[in-house]
Amino acid sequence: MANRWPTFEGRNSAILLECVRHPRRTGAVASTPLCCAEAFIDRLAIEEARHVVELGAGTGVITSALRHRLPSTALLLSVEISPALATQLRAKHTADNVEVVCGSAAELITILNDRRIPAVDCVISSLPWTLMPIEDQHRILHSISAALADTGCFSLLLAASHTWTTAGRRFDTLLREHFPHIRKERPHWANLPPLRAYHCRLSDR
Repeated sequence: MANRWPTFEGRNSAILLECVRHPRRTGAVASTPLCCAEAFIDRLAIEEARHVVELGAGTGVITSALRHRLPSTALLLSVEISPALATQLRAKHTADNVEVVCGSAAELITILNDRRIPAVDCVISSLPWTLMPIEDQHRILHSISAALADTGCFSLLLAASHTWTTAGRRFDTLLREHFPHIRKERPHWANLPPLRAYHCRLSDR
């Protein structure tokens, strides 16, 4: 049986190197395991999505799961700030419906405007939110809420242990200022550290 728990081989060596170089920007020493990524994607209503954005694509574990679940007519924009990781993602994901963008999540509106995309159906993130300055959190959340369609959803993964810290509680408060409807899932214990998914909407539709 294949091992689906995190190891420090392959893609994890790439994420570990990025963490050593930019610890606050990367926020993880290993990629999200495939079983956790698939469980996360299972909870997303993306069967009829046209435009989906992934912020902080990293080594592409969630990117791969998304690509196989999205309709063939949908466009997936995977945004990654690390040039090294973005280059690896482009080499791996060459399908016409996947575009890897090397840039910051704070540039989301510009990224969409450049592609004449007025709104997106879903934004997915595994960014290290609690390690960011609060000003960056606010700016990115504002961009996400502005980019979403009225019925769109913002789904994110956050280390479960961080939700109990001062930084985690502060982020939770800020998240609720931007998204009035939030559903939290139970932690995904297969990841180290365990992750918790949030699904955030502007309306209850």
